[in-house]
Amino acid sequence: MLLSILIIVNMGAIYYGSSIESTTSGNMTKEIAVNIYTHAEIIKPENKKPDAEPASSTQQTEETPDQIKAREEKQKAEAARKERQREIAIARYNTRLRDSLHVLEYVSLSFFVVLLCLVLAMKSSRVFMIPAAFFSCLYALSDEIHQLFVAGRSFEIRDIMLDCSGIVTGIILGFAIFTLIKKYLVPKS
Repeated sequence: MLLSILIIVNMGAIYYGSSIESTTSGNMTKEIAVNIYTHAEIIKPENKKPDAEPASSTQQTEETPDQIKAREEKQKAEAARKERQREIAIARYNTRLRDSLHVLEYVSLSFFVVLLCLVLAMKSSRVFMIPAAFFSCLYALSDEIHQLFVAGRSFEIRDIMLDCSGIVTGIILGFAIFTLIKKYLVPKS
């Protein structure tokens, strides 16, 4: 019963995520990617604030207006370069985050589906991996078809491939855990 509920909740979460309009979904994951980037930048050793530098004993000479202008232009160019690097890094984090979400949602779905198949049969048979894989792949395909009807979304083979990698991982993980539990925790009759 619990596994059935977990499967239905998981399917509902996948459906809900797929129902969100493309721009809204992109903004949600981009916000998370910005937070990841910000925290990653904070912990980088080269971005730690240095201790106070000792005062220089040499006298600084006055800058000419041309030198001031050149220094300011160099600072603007450096700031623009850093901003471009920041945007590229955030885009990479966003892509990785979206890919990871595809994999994780199908790892959990297929994990629960294979466990349900195995628990219902109470056998550690690889045969039960097939219906679990079929059901999970069918749901991944239906999810992509569903996205055809959501604004800004489309049917992506790449997404199905990510989903399938999650499905394989979830099925292997579910089968392994069930086998270990049955072997070590269930008394033999």
